[in-house]
Amino acid sequence: MRGLSTRAATLILAGIPLVCVLIVSLPEVLRDRIFPFDSALIAANGALFASLFADLGAFFSAPVDWLWGYYDQYPALSVRRHPPLFGFVAGLIYSITGVSAMSAKLTVMLFGLVFAIGFSFVAKRLLSSAVLASAATLLIVVTPQFAIHFHTVWLDVPSLAFAIWAFYFYLARLDGDRSFRTVIGMVGSAVLALYTYQPTIVLLTGIVVYLLATELRTFFKDRPLLIGTGLLVILMLPLIGFTLLMAPDNLSVTTGEIPEAWKEFASPTYASWMVTDKLSFAYWLVYAEMMIVSYPVQSIGVLLWAFLRIVRKPPAGEVVMLVCLIVTYLAFSWLIVKGHRYTLYMAIPATFLTVAALRDIAGRVLAEKPKAAFVAGVSVIVTGVLQYAFAPPYAPYRYLGGMDGVVTSVLEEKPDATLLYSGRNDAAFVFYARSLDPERRTELHRASVQLVDPADLDSYLEDENIDFVIVEIENLGYDSLETIDLFRDTIVSYMDTSTHFELRGEHQLPYGAVEEEGTVILQVFGRSP
Repeated sequence: MRGLSTRAATLILAGIPLVCVLIVSLPEVLRDRIFPFDSALIAANGALFASLFADLGAFFSAPVDWLWGYYDQYPALSVRRHPPLFGFVAGLIYSITGVSAMSAKLTVMLFGLVFAIGFSFVAKRLLSSAVLASAATLLIVVTPQFAIHFHTVWLDVPSLAFAIWAFYFYLARLDGDRSFRTVIGMVGSAVLALYTYQPTIVLLTGIVVYLLATELRTFFKDRPLLIGTGLLVILMLPLIGFTLLMAPDNLSVTTGEIPEAWKEFASPTYASWMVTDKLSFAYWLVYAEMMIVSYPVQSIGVLLWAFLRIVRKPPAGEVVMLVCLIVTYLAFSWLIVKGHRYTLYMAIPATFLTVAALRDIAGRVLAEKPKAAFVAGVSVIVTGVLQYAFAPPYAPYRYLGGMDGVVTSVLEEKPDATLLYSGRNDAAFVFYARSLDPERRTELHRASVQLVDPADLDSYLEDENIDFVIVEIENLGYDSLETIDLFRDTIVSYMDTSTHFELRGEHQLPYGAVEEEGTVILQVFGRSP
């Protein structure tokens, strides 16, 4: 970049990946729809914290009662299964923007921007080139599998936004900065990542493995490292206790049998997702198949890197990335529950190794390092853009839209209504009801959670003073869920003969993924005048 200062060139090149995050994220962020299962529950955690911030006095006077009271009013949260940090940050953003699906996706996108900045800094330190750093960041940002997670309400990218900085500080340590500040940076980044989402520990374990392999002999003589390790253990104890006490089922499904309900979400594209025999090759090749399909450039790049390193010893930073790639692959392959999201953790070290390989190839062809870096950077950008442009439609999450209209139609008639929802998308309904109820006047009930026996429907409606019943009449491929079917059939049968309720309207909601669009049909029953 002749004519530009080094600082200006770096700022411009570092800004390119950030622009790409906005390009791949904003179109979805601005759509008022959400993945109605886990994403709705995770987004609802932010609404909990936003409500808590607005009612601190009542919370501090009786915190347990306040929390239970909130859950009784809006019974769809994932605070039991997930650490609190994302909900805390989302709550701060909701306090400014209001509770909405768009605000939840905006929160994830902001974490994505932090991740892109961190990734660029790590790449600059690893590859010693601003051009290659920006190119590497662009490559991972525009990879379709990764891109979709910059606007999907899940915890992987928010957690990785912190974890990537642990790599930055560790690479600084490898470069000779063995100060206490660097260790604290590593520990702080790791703790924030794990308090956002626990599975990130798999990626961070790669750093631990390499550190112990290379520094075990001097470990107990390194005072900053000892203090940092002790601090890490102390800070992690509450999270360990929280996970063991509140979410033991999360731990059990990672090594035990796959629950039948989870199999409803298995992608037909990967039949091997359901392989449970750890002695079979198919079990250990699940993620190889996913990586080849979702990250073809990185998959080829890792093979190129390995080939180039047969005769030339790799620098320490690249070995760290190789160790992290191997650890993440083996660890996630070992777990009985598998999913596309976990390839994100493998893609990070794979991308670094890919760009390093292209840099080395360019360096062998061109003698001048600046020219080699520029050619390698352009090559990375071109392959990344081509991978994004020619990738098949990829949307692993089925989005649900229009739920706000259903909620609005009910609350316009009775703002302080008590609502009962029956259907597979009940978490999304509760989230939208909370988003459209800033004064918290409504009360929500989920048939699948609170209505234990469908035979008790009549007495339940009267005892709980239910004003409206919303039931899913048709819900794509999830009609096989027996409990939902039972509630639906019972409620529809009851409403056909009831003199207390009448049909107020029917709503058709767009629901699905790319090339899998469908409709969810809801019927709303209100009390007869």
